[in-house]
Parts: sequence; C-alpha cells; structure tokens
Amino acid sequence: MVFYLSSKLRFNSLLAVIVVCLLTPNLSQSEARNAKYRPTEFNRLKLAIIKLSDTESLYSSMDRWQRYSEKLLHSLAGDDLIAFSGVNPVVNIVFEHKPNAFAEYPNKLIISNELINLTTSRDEYAFVLAHELAHFVLKHHSHARTKMLSYSNPSEAFQTYLNDELAADRLALNIMKSSGFKQSAAVSILKKLADYRSGDTTPRLASIYPTLAIRIHKLEDQLSNGQRAFLQ
Repeated sequence: MVFYLSSKLRFNSLLAVIVVCLLTPNLSQSEARNAKYRPTEFNRLKLAIIKLSDTESLYSSMDRWQRYSEKLLHSLAGDDLIAFSGVNPVVNIVFEHKPNAFAEYPNKLIISNELINLTTSRDEYAFVLAHELAHFVLKHHSHARTKMLSYSNPSEAFQTYLNDELAADRLALNIMKSSGFKQSAAVSILKKLADYRSGDTTPRLASIYPTLAIRIHKLEDQLSNGQRAFLQ
C-alpha cells in the first residue's frame, strides 16, 4: 500500500514536471515576442510628441523629452558633465516649426521639437546631443557670436563657423563611439536635415545651409577611415 502511494506520488510529480515543461516554452516565446515589440523609451516619447494636439500636453511631452535628453547626456559623457564639458548643460526643448539645435552661452542646449520629429532612433538623437555637447567642450559657445559679429569678411566668418561645426562633428563621433552608440546615425540624421523642407514649395535645407553637405562628406570620410583602421 505504501509502495503504491509512493509510486502514485512519483507519477503525479513526473506528470506535473512534464506539464510545466510543455507550457514553459510557450510562455517564454510569448514573453520574447512582447519584448521584441515593446516600445523603447525613445519611441514612446516620439509617439507622445507627434500625436499631441493641445498645448498643455505638448509642454508636458517636452518636459519628458528634457528629462530623457539629460539622461542621454549622462550616457554619452558619464556622471560628471561639468568635468567632461566644463559646464552643466541644461536642455531646453522648444516648439519651433523647423529643425534646430544649438549650444547657447553659458550652458543652455536648445533643441526644437521639429528636429526631434526628424530623428528615428536613439542613436540619431544621441548625435544631436553629442554634437552640441562638443561645442561646450571645445568652448565654441562662449565666443562664437563675438567672432561672427567682429568679422568684416563674410567668407572668413563662414569658414570659422564651418570649422567649428566640423570640429564638433569629429568630437561627437568619438563620444558616440566611446559610449556605445552607432556612429552611422550621425550621417543619417544630417542627411534627413539636408533633405528637409517645411513645405512643397520651400527649398531643401541643404540649399540654405551649404555646410550640411560638407559635414556629411567629412563624417563619411571619418567613418570610412575608422573602418579601414579597424580592419588593418
């Protein structure tokens, strides 16, 4: 009788194990599918800002983007932003009908919602932040306006501006590499900017800002040279 009960218990235990084994793969597959299609924080914020219609919700979304941007800055530069860049950048998301971003003295990093709308990945947005952060590191923000206003030669002023942009791009690419972001995103977001137009009858940004084409070419060269160095 004891043997019969113990055998029955062993059989029931074995049956329970078989049932669990049969069910577990399905649960895991379901969880894997859910994880695959689960929106990232970046995508959730994108959906929020694109679908907004009323002003109150818009500014609420901008606040969330500001917090996300500051978190991404730490991913790029580490915990101590002052040690990295010389300033403690304050991100401001502004409502503007054109894509725009710039570093403003003494520590403001301004990004328009239209530029956010152009980005399609966390890496593209990271390049926007890294580029503006690079301006702080290179001290462009503290003297750029003075330099531009003091030049009587427009071509010299343009060349100074271009040199600052190229230097910020180079440093931004290195920042992205060292922090694990996809460097190719730098080229993809600049190409979107170059092709951007606010309406069917308006010119592409590339025709208004000739620096974009130069920056794209230089970034592609930098990425190509980096790849060749890696393969050698």
